[in-house]
Amino acid sequence: MIVSAEALYADVELPARILKNTKIRMGGLELELRGGTSIDLPLKVLAPLRSEGVADIDPSRLYSLQELNKMRWVEERSQELQGIEESFYLKAGLTLRWIEEQARSSDDPALLTRARRTRAVIVDILRRRMYKIARLAVTNPLPSKAHMKNMTREERLLYANLCHLLESWHSQMISMLEGGLPCLRRSRR
Repeated sequence: MIVSAEALYADVELPARILKNTKIRMGGLELELRGGTSIDLPLKVLAPLRSEGVADIDPSRLYSLQELNKMRWVEERSQELQGIEESFYLKAGLTLRWIEEQARSSDDPALLTRARRTRAVIVDILRRRMYKIARLAVTNPLPSKAHMKNMTREERLLYANLCHLLESWHSQMISMLEGGLPCLRRSRR
């Protein structure tokens, strides 16, 4: 099952900086947002505000390289999947793009190094978590809500799909082992 990014992330809250005074409707409420304030907004609210030039991502509230390194360190030292923000991958991607934009617009080689290190740390976190999720699915191919509690929505999709694939393969193999292939069965004469 393929899920669009817009649908997957619509309710994920991201750090936003309001650029100019505006009013928005969220549910049954009308909210007044003042320019210069920083607030978490769901992507479905932030996206139109960004396109109107009223709000943008607040880079000061994205991940720092130090925070990402700490997350990697904790994840690497634990056998269990660690809890992380529901918006981790989206926020990590925004962090990386912001740092890369800073590096491209500057002659400072330290920014390019920082962008490379940030990317490497994010990929390390992703790989370690992916390995743990795959190990959970192989250990028991029946999805468990208890295992999903520390997963992001992307990871829950991966886990559920892996479990389904492994369970299906397992059932087919058991069926083949027990019944064999029809073309190889002895005919009864």
